[in-house]
Amino acid sequence: MLSNAADFAHLYSSAGKIYIRSSPPRHGEMSPALEERLERVLAEDKGEHRACDMHVHSSSSYDVPTLARYHPMQKMVQAFEHGMYYFTLTDHNTIDGIRLLRDSLAAKGELGEKALSRVFPGVEIDCYVESLGRSIHTNVWGLTERNWKELSLLYDRSGEKPEMRDFPGLMSYLREEKLLYSFNHPFWSEVDDQPLQGILKRALPLPRFQNSFSLDIMSTAALFPEFPLVEKNGSRIEPLNDLAEYFAKLNGIPLVAGSDDHVGVELCRSYTLAPGETPREFLGNIPSHGRVVHRSLDADEAEAKAREVVRIYFGDATADKEFFSALTNVQLGRIMKRLTALWKPKYLTPAVETAFAKIGARIYLETQRTCLPPELLADGKTPMRVALERLTLDHKEEEE
Repeated sequence: MLSNAADFAHLYSSAGKIYIRSSPPRHGEMSPALEERLERVLAEDKGEHRACDMHVHSSSSYDVPTLARYHPMQKMVQAFEHGMYYFTLTDHNTIDGIRLLRDSLAAKGELGEKALSRVFPGVEIDCYVESLGRSIHTNVWGLTERNWKELSLLYDRSGEKPEMRDFPGLMSYLREEKLLYSFNHPFWSEVDDQPLQGILKRALPLPRFQNSFSLDIMSTAALFPEFPLVEKNGSRIEPLNDLAEYFAKLNGIPLVAGSDDHVGVELCRSYTLAPGETPREFLGNIPSHGRVVHRSLDADEAEAKAREVVRIYFGDATADKEFFSALTNVQLGRIMKRLTALWKPKYLTPAVETAFAKIGARIYLETQRTCLPPELLADGKTPMRVALERLTLDHKEEEE
């Protein structure tokens, strides 16, 4: 694992990136105003408070627009301002964001070195699991340059996005290298690879579609023992997080928390606390001494995220509007691009923006709800929350 700022400085010098974007994000370097914000927040006394949002994406992820406010440097300063002591990036299948951050901070002398001492690398790996018939995601933290080069060899690059296909091989490698990794949002199924018809059905809250996309819960749960940590995700609804926590506790696996933030709305809404004066100590203490501070996605947060996406898609001067396809579906993304080619408003009226945001929020929430059978969904306390409380009570009685 990464031990200190000196280690960090030489790790990311030569590896090629996995996912090739049409326009790599090279903007968003540290402005005087941003430098002042960083200096101020690093000077604040955090005491023994050691917090980190363990799941953050930047403009180096394929599904985040290449806008300055999503640059790794911006995300890092914002996380520190939210009270985080450590910072990591877990971009999809690339460490380019960490490289950009390293390069920007390396030119800032003592201030940059101080910031680097509180940053550790991470990556979110997509891996297809044959037994599930779908891909799962795992965050890996503290990996070195050698680790990334070796992991890069496991990728299948034949599709539109890189993906690993050797799940046993991946798990074996991470264990052998003693890296820290987690099972991310275990019961969430991606929508981007599904045909347009499936996306539309999944987004419509109709009873006859509700069982069409729910996952094989027990097959997914069978993978839990492969992981040292299970994630509670700030961008997933409560029933999905409750189910993940239930099987984690059933298997005696510790939890880790992260926001899974992409466009700044969820940043640091969920994070992990653990002791540690260095990134190495912090990561090493998470399995035994870590605790999570967590909020699941609710309707208000979903609308806030949808509103931000609407503003990006219709308002920002970016050539990266195809990111909508990465969030949803390639076919749907192409249709949206054609529609917006006919209508290019300079701005949205508040009423139109709100209408789009509400529609987007409903779709976003529904695509999560359809991952589970209806009997596990509830507006109040979820059935899995009840089961969790019973499981916790049983464990206490056993200890006594």
